[in-house]
Amino acid sequence: MAELPFVLKVGPRLVRGRIDAVYEMDDGGLEVVDFKTGSPQEVAGLDQLDLYAAALTRLGVTFRGPLTLTYCYLTRRIARSRTITRSEADAALAAVQARLAQVG
Repeated sequence: MAELPFVLKVGPRLVRGRIDAVYEMDDGGLEVVDFKTGSPQEVAGLDQLDLYAAALTRLGVTFRGPLTLTYCYLTRRIARSRTITRSEADAALAAVQARLAQVG
């Protein structure tokens, strides 16, 4: 899937986004990739890919294997990946809910 749009209901709010790419892996898992044009940087707070993982589960996307989240930095030719569980994706959604509640 490429440029997969989503609308995620978080409490009374809607969070809209677009996932750059979702690839099916040979082991039955999925890899969610967010392509970046800038350099890698650490940002405090919620991770964009965690939000995408939560959106996938809410969209009803099913998979048998692991869920891998990857940032691909195009200009530096660097990829940073990690694997999360479905419960970690659900926890990410709860964190988004908490953060939006603070904003008001």
